[in-house]
Amino acid sequence: MMEDWNYKQFSFPDAPAPPCDNHTQNHTGGEKGVERETKYYQMTEEWIREFIELMYAGRKGKVMVVAIKSHPDKDTIEKIKYPEDLKNADFIRYLRYLNRENYNIYITVNMLKEDALNRRAESFYDKQATLYFDFDSKLIEANKLFKSLYSMISRGMLPDPSYVVKTSKGNYQVYYVFEDGIEFLRLQRIMKIVNEKLRLDPTHDISRVFRIVGFRNKKENKDHLVMPVVNDIRIDREAKINITKTRYSLKDFENIEKAFAKDLSSVIVREVQEINVVDFNVGSSLNSQNLEKLENLYNSFHNDEKYINKYRSPSERDIAFAIRALDLNFKKDDIIAFLISKRGDKRDSRYYATLTVQKAEMYIKSVKNMPEL
Repeated sequence: MMEDWNYKQFSFPDAPAPPCDNHTQNHTGGEKGVERETKYYQMTEEWIREFIELMYAGRKGKVMVVAIKSHPDKDTIEKIKYPEDLKNADFIRYLRYLNRENYNIYITVNMLKEDALNRRAESFYDKQATLYFDFDSKLIEANKLFKSLYSMISRGMLPDPSYVVKTSKGNYQVYYVFEDGIEFLRLQRIMKIVNEKLRLDPTHDISRVFRIVGFRNKKENKDHLVMPVVNDIRIDREAKINITKTRYSLKDFENIEKAFAKDLSSVIVREVQEINVVDFNVGSSLNSQNLEKLENLYNSFHNDEKYINKYRSPSERDIAFAIRALDLNFKKDDIIAFLISKRGDKRDSRYYATLTVQKAEMYIKSVKNMPEL
């Protein structure tokens, strides 16, 4: 549900002091209680601002804040904002109010376009800057997951993480943040590989939301503070994972790709096999015969149940179609013209069709540049 958050219209007090946990004490009243409460809010606001600065400062676009009520219902409030707005004391105060009302507070990891109205895949920029992983202990204990992560780090496959957030007992969010934008397809492939190797939940979709530090993780009969891991993560007496709180360079990401080169080759081979649906023997001019072949190819991606399940959005299916059409030697301009005729629902169908074919070309180029198995 989209809702206009004019948070300055509210005159409610700040949320009360949080319940007792490892990091706060019960508000016992008096000056000491007020002092503890003040320090708690100062501390968590510093966390929020630090997180926003590392993740989003200097990025083009906006983010979506998502507030989801845990109980008794699942009401959802969504608001698209500039990242800097999240540092605003009044806005933080409003989110605390929602949090107190049993709303869990999330944010899109990736950047939305300036004119985005939702968080569908096509609303995000093609280039993003973060690898993100959900260490959920329901399958594997957190200490085992971090040992596996440390093994990758010690072998030079990954650097130390930029940031780690503890969302509840045994559950963590792990981030690698980069200075420059990187084609999301490249980021996504690395996330897929790591998720598979560590048996993590597949949280590599572009529209994914993660919890924001400084708020409470509200679940039935549970209330945890979502907090950054401040100290290094100790694996054993000799080994530890450092939390860098820094952004990595494009060169650092390229080194990650090199370390996972063999796995990346396998991922790309699987992607190509899934896309190669129909094998037409076509020429390069868009005559009536080839137009019919393009129509059949397009329909195979948009009407076949198998590919509807594989490519969740029409935009993803359009990219898959364009990849296959280019592979079959259709001219770039012909594919663009065909997509324009098909996607009149887009505000600027020419821009959409051109961008779709560019993405397809980038995909094909990445396949050709991959080392052989």
